[in-house]
Parts: sequence; structure tokens; C-alpha cells
Amino acid sequence: METFFLGVMQLAFIAVVYSAAYKSGYNEAHDKAVSTIREFSGPVNDLVHTVNETLYQTSEAEGEDWDDPV
Repeated sequence: METFFLGVMQLAFIAVVYSAAYKSGYNEAHDKAVSTIREFSGPVNDLVHTVNETLYQTSEAEGEDWDDPV
């Protein structure tokens, strides 16, 4: 019976260690992914902003109103 409890205790310990390692690894991977996305999305956001500005200026020059639904 003592061996059974020892086995259950070892399994519980392994489960706790595995869970903690998985969670910390997941958090590190998540943080790295978020920082990479932010780093590479900057130029794309600038480009989209420039395109929107150009379209807005073009529509104003042609007398169209983007705020008015058609």
C-alpha cells in the first residue's frame, strides 16, 4: 500500500512540475509572438494609414463625402 501512495505522490508531483513548465513556456512564447507581431506590423500600419489618407484626400478633391452612406 505504501508503494501505491508513493506512486500517486510521484505522479502528482510530475503533473504539477509539467503544468508549471508548460504554463511558463506558453507565456514566454506568447510574449515573444506578440512582440514580433508588433515589430512587423508597424510598417504595414503606416502603409495602410498612408493609403487611407491618400484616398480621403482624393475623395475630397473630387467632392465625394466618405462619411455620407450611399
